Amino acid sequence: MLGLTAVFAVEVIEGPSLLMNPNSTTPLAGLVELTADEPVQVQLTTTFGAEVQTVRFPGVSQEHALPVLGLKPDRTYTIDVELIPGGPVGTLFATTDPLPADFPTLVTHVSIPEQMEPGYTLLDCFNRGPAPGERYITIVDHAGDVVWYSTECLSGIRQLVNGE
Repeated sequence: MLGLTAVFAVEVIEGPSLLMNPNSTTPLAGLVELTADEPVQVQLTTTFGAEVQTVRFPGVSQEHALPVLGLKPDRTYTIDVELIPGGPVGTLFATTDPLPADFPTLVTHVSIPEQMEPGYTLLDCFNRGPAPGERYITIVDHAGDVVWYSTECLSGIRQLVNGE
């Protein structure tokens, strides 16, 4: 039959919802949760001004708990949630606090993204106060902007041989 289009209707049973700082030690991270009536893939598009980041998560499932990463401090982002197949199912808003007053000042002297490996850079632990053990572990983008930090600074964090 010509002229007919198949329609795949997916119903969202619960969500989408956003929980910022889900483990209380990573203020720039969030978790989007949703449940659909059919197994689907999910895509999140995070936007702040001209900055747009789209992540299509691998795997197909009915229940999803998806990390929202790469957020910078002191901003409000829109997060568009889309099911594959199924289409858009909602827009969420993520507001991040400014960096803490005791956060170390980071200075980028040179940034040439086309000469850099893609992705983020994990920085070692920084002291955040005079007491031992009060430290931050931090991840920055190509411009040296903080996109993740944690108050849980574990020793022995390193990149694995396989790059992960």
